[in-house]
Order: sequence, then C-alpha cells, then structure tokens
Amino acid sequence: MQRTVHLHVMGRDELYRFNDITLVTQMTSERHDKLYRLAVRWTGPISVSIYLNRTSSLNAYTKKLKELLAPRKNIAIHIVKESGEFFPVNFLRNIALDNAATKYVFLTDIDFEPMPQLDIRLQEYIDKGYIKEHTVRSRKYTLTVK
Repeated sequence: MQRTVHLHVMGRDELYRFNDITLVTQMTSERHDKLYRLAVRWTGPISVSIYLNRTSSLNAYTKKLKELLAPRKNIAIHIVKESGEFFPVNFLRNIALDNAATKYVFLTDIDFEPMPQLDIRLQEYIDKGYIKEHTVRSRKYTLTVK
C-alpha cells in the first residue's frame, strides 16, 4: 500500500476566528455532491479529507472542486491518494481533524446534512459562554449535538 497526502490543495481556513467551529469530515472523491450540499448548509470553516484513487488525476479533481465550491475560501481540502483495497477512514478523519485551524470542531460523516444555520446557532452558544472550558491536553474541543 502506497499513500500520498496533499494538504490544503484548496483553502487554508483563512477566514475564521480561533473560536469558530470547523466542520470536520472525510469522503471518497465521487461524493463531491455531498460536499457541495454540506457547504451550502454550513457557512463556517470546513476541513475535509478526500480519498482519491491512485489512478485519478489530482489536478483535474482539484479543478472540479474549485469550480463546484467557488467562491468559498474557508474550506480546507486535503487529498489522500492511495492504492489499497480498504477505505482508510481513521487516517482521513485524523488528517482533516489535525488541519482544522479553530479551537472547536464539529466532527461528522459526509452523509450528515446539518439543519440550516446550525453553525451559527452553535457559534452563538459558544460566544455566550455556555460552554465551560476545562484544561485538556488537546487544543481542540469537539462539540456533541444530540
């Protein structure tokens, strides 16, 4: 198995505040329609790792994503090219999580479609101080929504 990681092929989480919430997810390259729908509903930063088959063109796929997600600048795309028979879900999730530049993350599956303005509502919850911070070893706080 050979694995190549391309970080920030699109976006760098440039338009964010440290206290913003980054939606973190992973997907296969053919699920770009799901990413588009997610980007419509979540206006805050997004960090996504995408599994791209070794035979697919990185440049062509990146161009397609830029056209699809324009003009969003706060979506960080990370591409993992690999030849293997298994989808490396944990590896992809960790790439997206490690490259989220904000203090708070909302970890989800690409099939999850958040209710409209969920990011804004969660951000208000944080900004009003409803979340009590405790000393933890990680610099990120994961938000759990029931």
